[in-house]
Amino acid sequence: MRGSRLSDCEIMIMQCVWAVDYDISSLEIQKAMLNKFQKKYERTTIATFLKKLKDKNFLMSYQKGVVVYYRALVSEKEFQKEEAQLFKNTIFEGSFSKLLSAFAESEELTQEEAEDFMEDILAIWTKKY
Repeated sequence: MRGSRLSDCEIMIMQCVWAVDYDISSLEIQKAMLNKFQKKYERTTIATFLKKLKDKNFLMSYQKGVVVYYRALVSEKEFQKEEAQLFKNTIFEGSFSKLLSAFAESEELTQEEAEDFMEDILAIWTKKY
C-alpha cells in the first residue's frame, strides 16, 4: 500500500488525469478542474499540486516543446482499492462486515443498489474461489 495520502484537491486532479486516455497538460487539467468540479485554480496552484503528485509517485511528466504533459503512474482502480482497504482498516477496525453493515443501514442505500452490490460481490467471490 502506498504511504502517501492524497488531499481532496490532489484526488480531483488525479480524477481529471484518469478521465482521459491520453497524456494531459497542466492547462487541460486546469480547464478540467473548472468544468468537472467548478474549481478555478491558478496555473501556479495546479503546478504545485502536480509537483506533489509527482513526488508521491502518482504522476510522471515529460516536456514536448514548451508544454509539460502528465501521465498517471497509479490507476484509478488501484487507488480506489488502496483507499477502500485503508478506510476499512482505519474506520471499521479491519472488519468488512462492519463496513457493509454501515452502508446497509444507510438511509441512502436503495434496494436496487443493495441487490447490485450483492451481485457484484458474488461475481468477485466466484472469480476468486
